[in-house]
Amino acid sequence: MRRAHAIENARLLRQSSREIVAWWADLATYAALSTAAGQPINPVRAAGADPSAHLTDEELRHLPGPSDDVRALARLAALFAGPSVSPDATADPPVDAVEFAARAGLMLQRSPSGDVIVVDDPFPEARLPRMWGDTWVNYQMPALLPADELAAAFTAAGMPPTVVEAIRTATAAVDDVLVAAARLAELEDADAPVRDPAVAAEEEALWEHVERTTDILAAYARTLTDHLPAVRTAARQRAQR
Repeated sequence: MRRAHAIENARLLRQSSREIVAWWADLATYAALSTAAGQPINPVRAAGADPSAHLTDEELRHLPGPSDDVRALARLAALFAGPSVSPDATADPPVDAVEFAARAGLMLQRSPSGDVIVVDDPFPEARLPRMWGDTWVNYQMPALLPADELAAAFTAAGMPPTVVEAIRTATAAVDDVLVAAARLAELEDADAPVRDPAVAAEEEALWEHVERTTDILAAYARTLTDHLPAVRTAARQRAQR
């Protein structure tokens, strides 16, 4: 029993660490890009990925989220996957439809008349797929700009080349681990009863790389955080021209 509790606590610690570091990476990116563009920081957007924050329906509107098309698809999935909805229906929406909605940070509910309605899920664990989509659902990583795009944005903002290169290097490491996670998922999905030794070796190497995801995200977030003063300075200088 002690061993089972220890394993479960270790799993929860790893998950909590990933969520906190993912928030840090998202927040550092948002703060740096907003500062570089001379835009104010929206405190609700800054707290969007905070795993401890609870946001109101009004605050949720400040966050990136599913489009109207996705909301409509979620409702259609609930309508077509189960029995027809009647005013006195009390059954829960079908599981597959619930999962589809959850992947977009949404919830399916029934109105007093029995109609299926789609609403924003306010809980912290639902905001992460809402903001980062399949990148979070599949790989437990925030959706960040690729290295070249982020570097181009900071170059255009007048950042010193050394700062841009440091950010590019840290971002490239995040890009690489995301590619590794996608490749690992591809190998695990392959239905092969006997593993080729080369494939097994590749899978083991990918696992070692993906196991470092939290550390790589933390290094990325730390790099942006450390260079935020330089971003502010460049933004002020550009505004004074």
